[in-house]
This record gives sequence, structure tokens and C-alpha cells, in this order.
Amino acid sequence: MEKFAANAKKEKLATVSEGEPAAKEEEKKTTLSSSSLMNATAGGSTETFPLVRPSKTNKNEGVYIYLDEVGMLKHLPLNTRASQLAQQCGYHPAPNFYGDVFVGRVSSKPMLHNIDIESGDIMDTTKEWIVRAPHENVLWQQAINEATGRIGETQPNHAGTEGVAAEATGNDGCSYTWLQNEEEVELTVPLIDDGDEAVNKRLIKVNFLPQKVVVKYNNECKVEVELYSKIDVDGCTWTLDKKNLVITCEKARD
Repeated sequence: MEKFAANAKKEKLATVSEGEPAAKEEEKKTTLSSSSLMNATAGGSTETFPLVRPSKTNKNEGVYIYLDEVGMLKHLPLNTRASQLAQQCGYHPAPNFYGDVFVGRVSSKPMLHNIDIESGDIMDTTKEWIVRAPHENVLWQQAINEATGRIGETQPNHAGTEGVAAEATGNDGCSYTWLQNEEEVELTVPLIDDGDEAVNKRLIKVNFLPQKVVVKYNNECKVEVELYSKIDVDGCTWTLDKKNLVITCEKARD
């Protein structure tokens, strides 16, 4: 289902959700004000994901996804439509989004402010901003590469960041998801398949190494993760979320 929220004032935000056919769009309209969204963001419950950033080549207009920063941990449903939109904007592989998300447009001139975005602006893949987004994102990444000394990266570097979980595969071929910010890396590892079996905490063993995390359950290796940077093994913890093991690793300070 696609729902599009119109602000009582001028600017409009679009809501992208899963579940019902797009034909019911007119029956399911809701209202969301920019101030409500900003209040939620200020309260720390909302993350932003840039589909395209404001720049001189796109008239200083950017389009962002606003999402629940802990949607995955809340077990919200996977939002494939939002992921498809990100893929159309040049993100390969597309990040995962969980639960309903809002899509907003901003202008950075003369100062940052919200501007209208309609349903057709995100559903019509021939819209100019969507067509140009992959190239705009490559240009942005190239500028970041020049500033940081990284050469050859063309994929916008947002996997696992800004509240968007990224899927990965460990050295043993087992899959897991991860998130990170400037201070921590969070790994979510499924311990058992779907079913009635409960997880026994006594059978969980997690080994933290400076650049590796190994998870075993009932003496079976569930995942072995090689990390790109060092972690503080004394600052690492894990918790159990139903059948998933959630591991938090504190990044080592230089």
C-alpha cells in the first residue's frame, strides 16, 4: 500500500508502506505535519537516509527517507518498496528498511527547508530526480573520496549506517545483519530456525577478538565475523532478542 501524507501547510511528505495494493491509496490517506516529523527526529526515534543530497547539479534539492532507527529490533516488516526506491537511486545492494517510512524533499537554498513531494514523484521512475540520482550519488562519493583519500569507491557508503540494517555473510557462510555508528557496531545473529524451540542461554558462547567475533550455539559455530576495524573487547556485550542474538561491540579508540 502506498499512503501519502499531506501537510496542513505547503510542504508534503510521502509515506511508503507494505501490505495493501496501491489501488487503495485514496482510501488510506493520512496527515503528517513537518513539525511532527521534526519533533520525532529531535526525540531520537527517527533516522534519515539520503536518496540524493542537495547539490548545484540538482538545483540544491535533496530527497530523504525518514525511518524508525530501531525498526529491525522491533520486528517491523521489511519494507521492500523503500528498498526498491533506494536501488533506483543507485544503492547496490539496496539497504533494508523496516516498517513504514516517510519520504521528504528539502532545499538547501537560501537555507534548509522542506518542499513539496507528491506520490507521483516517488512512484514514477521516469521522474528526473530518480533518473539523475545514481549519477548524483556517484559524484558525491567521488567528492568524499577526494576529501578522505579513498580511491575507487563509487557506492554511497551507507550500508549498516543511519539506522539501516545491512545483510552480510560470515566466513562460515552464515548470514547476519549489522548496524554501526561512530562508537559501536551491532550484529544480529539468528540462532535457531523458526519453530517452537526456545533458545537456551546456557548454550550461547560469544568470543570477542580485536577484529573478529565468533558466535557458537550448542557447540555449533553460527557465525564468524571478520571486522574491518578493531573493537574494545572489554566493551562488548550481547543480549537475546527472542531467537536472535544481538551483539554490541564498542569500537576501539585510536
